[in-house]
Amino acid sequence: MRALLFVVLALVPVACGRPPSLVWEGAGPPRETSVGGATAGLAAAGPAARRGPWGDAAGESLLLMESADAEEPHVHRRHDLTVVLLRGRGTLVVEGRRHDLHAGDVAHIARGKVHAFAPSGRATALAIFTPRLDGPDSVPASAMADAAADAH
Repeated sequence: MRALLFVVLALVPVACGRPPSLVWEGAGPPRETSVGGATAGLAAAGPAARRGPWGDAAGESLLLMESADAEEPHVHRRHDLTVVLLRGRGTLVVEGRRHDLHAGDVAHIARGKVHAFAPSGRATALAIFTPRLDGPDSVPASAMADAAADAH
């Protein structure tokens, strides 16, 4: 994964002249892995967001996403998520910590961490899920809080 991040950071143009940043919200440093496959085109997934078809590598799934709407806070239980912001800017909140992201920035969110992204206008990102997606893995944070309250 570290090799992919450095390649992406080197290839994504940064229009505002600032160097891209890396947000790492997880345990330990990036692990080495190889990423193959590609995401081509965008397909409509709703009025506010467009999502491209999955591209799968040996251990990752890739998705091209475009949206102008804020996400609801959510968790991925079985997958780590690395996001490369390709176009636009916005605010990523992970476990209550705010990170301002611009085109070229990379963020890694470990599984189980509550997170949400709110773009400032339209934003396009490459989402990389590790390990490869085998089905839906997004749980609203509100549902997690309700389940925790029911357990007490």
